Amino acid sequence: MIINLPESHPTLGKPTKIYPYRNREGQIYAAAYRFDGQEGKTFRPYDAIRNIWQFPESPEPYNLENLNLDSEYSDLNPKIPGDIPGFPNNSVIIVEGEKCVDSLRHLGFSAMTSLGGSGQAGKTDWNTLKGRHVIIWPDHDDPGLKYAKALKVALRNVGVASLCICNVSYVTLRRALSVDSSTLRNVENSATITASDSPITRIDNLPKGWDVADAIEEGWRQDHIQAFLNEAIPVNLDFQDIPPQNSANDNEGWPEPDLSILATDVPPPPFPVGIFSPLLTDWLLKTAEGRAAPVDYVAGTLLSSAASLIGNTRKVSPWQDWSEPCILWIALVGSPSSGKSPAMDPVLDQVKKLEADDIPDYEEMLRQHEADKLEAGINRANWEQNVKIAQEEGYPIPIMPEDALEPDPPQRPRLIIRDATTEALSHALQGQPKGLLMHRDELAGWFASFDRYSGGKGGDRAYFLECFGGKAFTQDRVKNGATPITIPHLSVSVIGSIQPDRLQSCLMKGDDDGLSSRFLYIYPQPVKRRRPRQMANKDTIERTMRKLHSLKVDMGEDYNPVQRVISLSSEATDYFEIWWQDQGEACPTGKSGGWHGKMGGVALRLSLILTYLEWASGYNPLEPYEITLDTVQKAIQLIDHYLTPMAERA
Repeated sequence: MIINLPESHPTLGKPTKIYPYRNREGQIYAAAYRFDGQEGKTFRPYDAIRNIWQFPESPEPYNLENLNLDSEYSDLNPKIPGDIPGFPNNSVIIVEGEKCVDSLRHLGFSAMTSLGGSGQAGKTDWNTLKGRHVIIWPDHDDPGLKYAKALKVALRNVGVASLCICNVSYVTLRRALSVDSSTLRNVENSATITASDSPITRIDNLPKGWDVADAIEEGWRQDHIQAFLNEAIPVNLDFQDIPPQNSANDNEGWPEPDLSILATDVPPPPFPVGIFSPLLTDWLLKTAEGRAAPVDYVAGTLLSSAASLIGNTRKVSPWQDWSEPCILWIALVGSPSSGKSPAMDPVLDQVKKLEADDIPDYEEMLRQHEADKLEAGINRANWEQNVKIAQEEGYPIPIMPEDALEPDPPQRPRLIIRDATTEALSHALQGQPKGLLMHRDELAGWFASFDRYSGGKGGDRAYFLECFGGKAFTQDRVKNGATPITIPHLSVSVIGSIQPDRLQSCLMKGDDDGLSSRFLYIYPQPVKRRRPRQMANKDTIERTMRKLHSLKVDMGEDYNPVQRVISLSSEATDYFEIWWQDQGEACPTGKSGGWHGKMGGVALRLSLILTYLEWASGYNPLEPYEITLDTVQKAIQLIDHYLTPMAERA
């Protein structure tokens, strides 16, 4: 017998299971009794304070006593063993039923439910979840949807930090189960899958009421659950409740109208800072606070800058005949004074510092060039004298030796460029085989400058479109019969800001040539200004950027730069393939379709960048040799739950 609780019900008899509810001090104040009979399961609540078979007056969630309620929430210190990729540590899963909670607890997850299930979500005291990150996993039925809707309102009102809802569907289950190749093959080859082959018996026709306890009984492991939770859909917590309408039409079966279709502004999702290492996450959050800017802007600048520092040293390949260069184009969208420029500065200042550090070597190369040029002049004069002698004495004219040719001057080291003609940019890329970062504080000015030296009839726009692909490029120069500029890999990452109205006029209007499809759009809400309470550790970003800058371009047998290929692990490849196929099936048309069509390649590029950011921000000297499943999941989560809604908003 459990203390303070009766062993049986007056009419239903002995229960199958008793679930005690404890308060914050660990004392039992209520319980849920489960009775299994011929007609199915039955639940009865018991109030241990009043000693009656009724709901308690102010119920709190089940499993409350196992949450760490005393320690301050932190994105950096894990409090539960089952951390969820893409979610901050100390996240809490809300499910329907105590059995589901206990099933998750046994796998190391932090979970809760409300006494009375789907009908009691709005009557439960959820205040313990204030400031936490919450994921709702409803049952697969209509009451489950009702439960998720009620929880959404209740949790918004208590002030959770973020909220996501799991989507129990064929697509999300396919992705969750793709964490091992045997499961993937079974899903692809058969609609019906036996329990010995896969954790799910039939994913294309789930039974009504299917829940997390069913999944675990069918064989789901911790990694399956983590992958499934990673597919949860973020909820905008700024929604407005629609008051119930009392009218004569209430009984006619019409649902409440969805007034969200009238909204002209798509609300922005929160940036998933958990995709970065804990050290970088800490630096990003504190830097954004210090700049009174959204963390989204700082993170976007970090991604594009990291892409340029990795550049042509590495490329990513999911399988043979498909590879992607390390190039990202990011547009920070926002109104004036929304913090775009201040947010970019901390990262860009590090890139400029790395560029300045290379200047002493360049100056020494200049001095050596002057000496080599003088020596070449002497050798040329000697050769010219020998030519005269040969002409006078009737000998064959000697060929000019190589050491008589004036050497090309060294290229000034460049990592970042702001405003340049295509020819000047090509010239700079000749001296920077890794590629460059194009920074424009106002992208609208960059777009307006296209073909400014050719009366609008040049190929600047087409040239920059080529810069996204990182392929070989040759630019002919007609002035004075100059030799063409040949670039093995035309690689330019882009970071810049633009105002919403200028975005529409510069990129979204006119024919679709693919320029708008190449950008990732970051368009958050402005943050409230306040004096920063903590300072970011500058050593973190400096060490990270220097380590990326230290990557060198491999040279092939013909002395041309060669990009080293980083492959996906087998599990990551399986997961990416499923997502990539689903992307193709759901791809829209028009300009939006062009953007979505590039997301397969962008997911690979992001996976490569996140892999190297993880390595560079840590202290492991060994370079990554492959891209893991966890990293691919983070990249795809960034696209599905952040970049895609942002693109719609932009």
